[in-house]
Amino acid sequence: MAQTSAGGAINGNLFYLAKRIRSEMRKNKLSITALAKQCKELSEDLYDAQERPNINRERISKILMNEQPRVGKGAAKVVSPQEVFVLSKVFNAPREWLTGQAKNDTLILWDAMSNPETAAHIFHLLAEYEERTGELFIWGETLLCSLTPPEFSHQLHLAMFEELGEIGLTEQMKQLVETYDAVGDKRRKRTFENAEKRRWEIKQIIFLSELQKIADGKQIYSQINPSVRRKYFDNLIGILKTDKNKVKIIVVKDEDVAEYKNFLRDFDRFSVNGDKFSLCSSHSGRQIWTEDKTTVLRNRKVLTQLENLAAYRQNEQVIDLLVQLRAGFCS
Repeated sequence: MAQTSAGGAINGNLFYLAKRIRSEMRKNKLSITALAKQCKELSEDLYDAQERPNINRERISKILMNEQPRVGKGAAKVVSPQEVFVLSKVFNAPREWLTGQAKNDTLILWDAMSNPETAAHIFHLLAEYEERTGELFIWGETLLCSLTPPEFSHQLHLAMFEELGEIGLTEQMKQLVETYDAVGDKRRKRTFENAEKRRWEIKQIIFLSELQKIADGKQIYSQINPSVRRKYFDNLIGILKTDKNKVKIIVVKDEDVAEYKNFLRDFDRFSVNGDKFSLCSSHSGRQIWTEDKTTVLRNRKVLTQLENLAAYRQNEQVIDLLVQLRAGFCS
C-alpha cells in the first residue's frame, strides 16, 4: 500500500517519533533547550498565534519519554500534525520518516514535481541508512550522479525530462532537473570529500547496453556533448582505480537478465541499504521508499540475483571494459 503524505495526528505509539527526535538531536548536537528554541522560532514564522504549536522544553521532554520500554504516565500520548511539521523542518527530515510511517508494509510515494523539499529529504534518508548499514547496493539505469561528472549529470537530466517541456510543463521539468542535480551535487561531495574516512561502500549494477549507448552517443545520450561523454569514462576509471573510494561497479549483459529487465522497466533506480531501507525512482520522477523489512529483503534478492548473473563483477574487469569502450569511442 502506497501513501503520499503524513498529515494526521499521531496517537498512541510514539516510539519511532521519540527515538528519531533523539537521534537527530545527537546528530545535530542539540540539547532539549536548543531544540525548543529552534522550534519556537520556526513556529512563529510558520503559524498564526491561534494555530501555533507550543513545542517548549517540557513538551519535547514528554514526547521523548516515549522512547523508553515502559512509558510513564506523564508521557505525551498524541502529537499534532503541526508539531510533526515543525520538527521535520528543524531537522530537515521527512515527516513520514520521523513518525515511522514506512515501517509496517507501507510504501511512501513522493512526487518531485510537486514537492521542492524532495531533494533534501532523499539526501537525508540515504545518508541515514548508509551510515547505519555501511552500504548502498543499487541497480541504476545510469550511474549514480555521485559517480559521474556534474556536467554529464546535468545534460542527462535535461534529456530525461525534455518531454515535459515539449508538452508545456516547463516549470515541472525545471523542478525535476533541479531536484536531481541538487541530490547529485550533495551526494558527490559526501561520497568523495573524505572518502578514506567514509564508513559505507557503494555497489552499483548497470547494464552493458547502457555503457555502450553512452560510448556511441545513442538514444538519450545523443543529446550529451561527446567530450562530456568521454569524460564520463575517464572519471569512472579513475574512481575504480582508487581503493579508498570504496566503490564497486558490476556490469550485466542484457541477454543474461532479460526477465529482470522487464521487471525494472519502469524504474531508473532501485536500491537497498542492508535490510533497513529501500528506495526506488521511476522515470516520471516519483520516489518510492519503505523501511518494511520484508519488502526491503525482497528488493535485495532481486539485486543479488542480478549480481550473480553479472559478466563483470570485479573492478579490474570493469576497468578493462571501460578502457575498451573508451578506445572505440564514437564522437
